[in-house]
Amino acid sequence: MDGYAYYWLVIASYTVLLLIHICLYIIERKKYILLWSCSWLFFILSYFAFFGRFSTGSYLLFGLAENLAGVIALWAIVNGSIMFICGKSSRLIAIVSFVIVIYYCIAYFMKLPDNFYLIPRLISGGILLICTGIVSMRVVYIHSVIRYVLGTFFILWGISNFLYILGFVFGYMLFFISLMLISIFSAAATISLQTAYFQRSRENQAIMNEKIQFLIMYDTLTGVYNRGYCEIEMEKLDREEQLPISIIMGDLNGLKLINDTFGHKKGDQLLEKAANIMKTAASGHIVGRWGGDEF
Repeated sequence: MDGYAYYWLVIASYTVLLLIHICLYIIERKKYILLWSCSWLFFILSYFAFFGRFSTGSYLLFGLAENLAGVIALWAIVNGSIMFICGKSSRLIAIVSFVIVIYYCIAYFMKLPDNFYLIPRLISGGILLICTGIVSMRVVYIHSVIRYVLGTFFILWGISNFLYILGFVFGYMLFFISLMLISIFSAAATISLQTAYFQRSRENQAIMNEKIQFLIMYDTLTGVYNRGYCEIEMEKLDREEQLPISIIMGDLNGLKLINDTFGHKKGDQLLEKAANIMKTAASGHIVGRWGGDEF
């Protein structure tokens, strides 16, 4: 496969990733998913700028566009990933990216060679990607091995950037190998990101289901069963084979007076204390709050 065919293949694969993220953003409306979408858009633009350098001969202008698009793409993927993992964006990443953009503008007006654009981008990008991988491994944002897989791919992606720099020493073949590794690990990282996103959504849904289940069964103030659960259990127990059955009803005398005199907070404390006494006294049996001051 010649170089240009490989670049077009990369553009096609990145376009697929872009469309997937756009669809995901339309459904979920998460800011970090929008950043992931922007990252693949700017990666694609950087490749088109690369083609523009050789088709038009405007090496400086399209070289600047290529590297600026690459920096913005890296900022978007790293910042979006940190926002997804930690819940907030990183100011340091924004500062580093801004400094590199300013440097590129200065380098363009000074008409510096290509290496003065590419090497700072690869070094800064490699460091940011490796740091993102380490954060993914250290922060427990999902309870799954996928966070280690994601971290590994980000680290390998960053190392591939440094491997590309070695191509200036060891020749074209290392350039091509490192470019293939960058494409592979970047795609693997974004697939792992999506997997981690769906894993966290599933974990959040499980937590929400537990909360809903608790609200269905228990009284939130006292922690004993609520009236709805008690009525269901009474229907289950209202059978001949379950006889004999004992149901003990009771209420707290003077609860309204305590609420009016000392406040509802004091009344709530009294209800909690009474519920704890009944749970201890009727251990192994169903204790429920029927409503108000009735148990």
